[in-house]
Amino acid sequence: MNNYRNIIEIDLKDLFFHLIKHYRIMIAAIVIGCILGSVFGIVKATAPEDVKEESSKPLLTDKEIYEVNSAVVNYKSLFSRYNEVLDYKNNSPLIKIDGYNTHISTCTYLISGYDNLNSITVESNSITNINNSIEKNIADNIISLYSSELKKTDSIALIREAIGKEIDDKYISELYSITKSGYSIMNVTTYGRTKEDSDNLLQSLMQIIEQKENIIKESIPHEIVKSSLYTSCEKSSYIISCQDSVTNQLKDLNNSMISVTSNLTGDQKNYFKEQLEESDIDYGIEPPEENHIEIKTILKYGIMGCMAAVFIAVVILSLKYIMSQTIKVEDDIKYAFNIPVLGSIRNNHFDKNLIASSINAVVNVHSAKNICIVSSYSDETVENNKAKISDALKDKGIQTITCHSIMDDSDSLDKAISSDAIILMETIQKSKYEDIAKTIELCKNYHLLLLGSILNYE
Repeated sequence: MNNYRNIIEIDLKDLFFHLIKHYRIMIAAIVIGCILGSVFGIVKATAPEDVKEESSKPLLTDKEIYEVNSAVVNYKSLFSRYNEVLDYKNNSPLIKIDGYNTHISTCTYLISGYDNLNSITVESNSITNINNSIEKNIADNIISLYSSELKKTDSIALIREAIGKEIDDKYISELYSITKSGYSIMNVTTYGRTKEDSDNLLQSLMQIIEQKENIIKESIPHEIVKSSLYTSCEKSSYIISCQDSVTNQLKDLNNSMISVTSNLTGDQKNYFKEQLEESDIDYGIEPPEENHIEIKTILKYGIMGCMAAVFIAVVILSLKYIMSQTIKVEDDIKYAFNIPVLGSIRNNHFDKNLIASSINAVVNVHSAKNICIVSSYSDETVENNKAKISDALKDKGIQTITCHSIMDDSDSLDKAISSDAIILMETIQKSKYEDIAKTIELCKNYHLLLLGSILNYE
């Protein structure tokens, strides 16, 4: 009997169901683990990086320091240019127009009456320089004059006032173009995000042309007549090329900035970054987003927290199950103590007559006239079940008495000694191995016949 500890084995199936029974603990562990993991993910995502306080300069030679300083100067130049292009990208209204759905308004002018080149007199105080070379086409010169007038400061001011938007002067002239088609046709084209934008801009340009017409005629006599006016929404190669140009410039500048440190050693790169930090310049083209938290990071650590919490809960419950000194399955009684199981009671539901018949068969084999039902663990449920089985046995003509533990109750021990045989009633997860072993030992010492056991599952 002293070797029962070496015989007891862990039933993995029963352990699994034991864990399932504690599903509430598992759910609580998942919730707590998810919360703690997510909080850790947020803290990790927002935690500032450790700053290296010691300078790397003492580790470098004069030549290496010179190379770093040259790289810093080059980087600052590229960084400044990058910011200029980025500022243009963020503020230019032209770049913000959808190049594949651009509203374009165009007015065409027919230019004539300039055939006699020798009759043209260009005054020294002309509003612009005119190339009087015979090789130059007169129509080109006239269109160039109109283009120059439309891009002068006073014209830009009139345009800005007409369109009613706060736009920097340097960006307004990008929204329209003056081109030549055919022999002597001038096209004035405007671009806008909406039809209203392009139409308003074109109307302001047409008014300026009317105002400047007489001034330009003083330089080159000619006639100018509006030929057509139309608006469309279409793909604009001009805008797309401008947008692509900006994107390519940013990429090229980025690659150039990255390559600045390609030939530097590790210590040189550290000193290079220190120099940039002193100038309050970030190493990289895009400024870091403040308090930016990635959902993927939170989700990752949340899942990891759930898994860790479930693992810990499983380990704790399993250890508690394994280290428990109570009987866990029917085999603990059958094989560890070599006691046959005559019946089982599950959740207080059982067929008392079936158990009584099983006990009656064993009693008849051993010719016992009265029996005693004892248990090492007792509570109200156990005592009620004893009483029910006792009544069923009495109906079969078997005298039955019930008692508590014979280990520490003298009255129970006296009742057991006075009976012909003993039936054990033990409770799964409640009755201890050691108490059962002591009860069996007392039965042997007092030559009490132990017929079998009844297991109570709660």
